[in-house]
Amino acid sequence: MIEMYMFIKGKIYTTQSMEEWAAYMSDSADHRRVAETFVGDTRISTVFLGIDHGWGGAKILFETMIFTADPDNELDQTMDRYATLEAAMAGHERAVALVRQTVGNISIDKGEGEEFYKDDDQDKLGGQNVG
Repeated sequence: MIEMYMFIKGKIYTTQSMEEWAAYMSDSADHRRVAETFVGDTRISTVFLGIDHGWGGAKILFETMIFTADPDNELDQTMDRYATLEAAMAGHERAVALVRQTVGNISIDKGEGEEFYKDDDQDKLGGQNVG
């Protein structure tokens, strides 16, 4: 059986049912976004995946992708995946640095730019903390 997870305010929890996971995943993608940065017209996005992409190895629950305006750009849809939130945040920063090195140091952040969620109330959330 595939294990399904939710990412709530910086913590990872196993879901209790397919219905719980589906409701969580069908809600706005904003709560699954760990970080989003724009450098010019290039978007770097790091998200929580909701399903383990490690396929038998270490749990892989986060992903960073680079989206460029030019689909022929070699960085377009460059992707890396991570087991932990900390690794995902570091990977996001590496992707931002790579884009800035490639296209120059112009930066346009959407809103606050990187959004990292922290949870001071994790005990009230229920679920099993696996992170």
